Amino acid sequence: MNKDDDLQDLCKIMDDEIYIFRELLKIEKLKNSMIIQQEVVELEEITEEEEKYVEQIAEKEKIREIAVSKLFKKYKIDKDKIFTSLIKTLPNDKSDIRYELMSKKNELVRNIKDLKTINSLNNRLLMDTIKFFNYTVNSLKSINDITYTRSSKNQGRTAYLVDRKA
Repeated sequence: MNKDDDLQDLCKIMDDEIYIFRELLKIEKLKNSMIIQQEVVELEEITEEEEKYVEQIAEKEKIREIAVSKLFKKYKIDKDKIFTSLIKTLPNDKSDIRYELMSKKNELVRNIKDLKTINSLNNRLLMDTIKFFNYTVNSLKSINDITYTRSSKNQGRTAYLVDRKA
């Protein structure tokens, strides 16, 4: 196996990661609409699917780290062990693979950033939904304090849940 094979393996691993991140992005966008539309059952189902992709990405990440470590050794990169250093260290005759690796790295970074953004939005939506639900439950509990009969407190007037004048 030569250096090119290792580089091609790394490209393949990164392609797999890119695919998985794209699928996760689709799921997060779908979750976003499900949260807004309060589709709880569907949300639960898609969250289970999401977990499978998260497990896959964790596995691929371990494999990618091993592949990159091998390449660090082959190209004698010791100082910082940053992925960009590997790309910069590749010989001039590997400019095509250098460009491919940089492109894949940038796409992975972009996908992760997009995933964090939509995930953050979904978390805020969920928190707002929980707050609204709690407010509604507390409001319904306070209805118990309103009676539908006359009492000395409201001086002969009947308390209504809905103001009939409106």
